[in-house]
Amino acid sequence: MPVAALETGRLVAPADGPVSWTAHADLAEAAAVVLAVEGGFEGATPLPSFLLEEVAATG
Repeated sequence: MPVAALETGRLVAPADGPVSWTAHADLAEAAAVVLAVEGGFEGATPLPSFLLEEVAATG
């Protein structure tokens, strides 16, 4: 969690674009499996990327 969020109690993201909610370590582990395991990419579906306005509109 960003330091500012810990200080203010608010997690603020940019309003003008998509935000990745996936940790780099998780992405790296998934990429390693896809590259190292025979058939590791079969059936894999990338997660959609949403704009914050789209997420806010659903809540």
